Amino acid sequence: MKNNLAEMVGLDIYLSSLSLKEYKEIAPEIESDHTSTPLLSWDIYSGYSAKKLADLKKAREIEAFKKFAEKFQFQNNFDQIFSSHDFEALVITNLNKEIVWVSNGFKEMTGYSKKFALTQTPAFLQGKDTSLATKKIIRQKLNAQEKFSEIVINYKKDKTPYKCLLNVFPLFNEETTHFLALEKQVA
Repeated sequence: MKNNLAEMVGLDIYLSSLSLKEYKEIAPEIESDHTSTPLLSWDIYSGYSAKKLADLKKAREIEAFKKFAEKFQFQNNFDQIFSSHDFEALVITNLNKEIVWVSNGFKEMTGYSKKFALTQTPAFLQGKDTSLATKKIIRQKLNAQEKFSEIVINYKKDKTPYKCLLNVFPLFNEETTHFLALEKQVA
């Protein structure tokens, strides 16, 4: 039993050093008695679980957004938008640039509550290091009602600056009525 346990610990150490792709390649060849532990490597499992949890959270955010979007009968291809762009937070603004809806991820990313964000413009996230040139580009793209991507320096509630990748899409039925921003903190 001791020898078997030592082999399993050694195997665990080896498996935890592999990438998920490498692990998937050798997994069919590994024999294990899963009676004591359902996993050979907790690191691989916890990484997998964290990804599944994040995917589930994003799916919930997308569903909540789609319920909001149904009210306005937007004609955008949301499946394509969400499959092509990653995000941490979703923000919907009206044509006056006022925030009318944010996802739960907004609070996690910025520290600001949904209630606080509503009726504000996204400018409340900007500060001294936010580029005036970037703000001008964003304003021009919004006025032209074009989809665009831009990186802007925003500030969290605790005044910590962060680079925010914005992927912005005009939302339309017969005409553009709102904008959707998929936001993600980048390095």
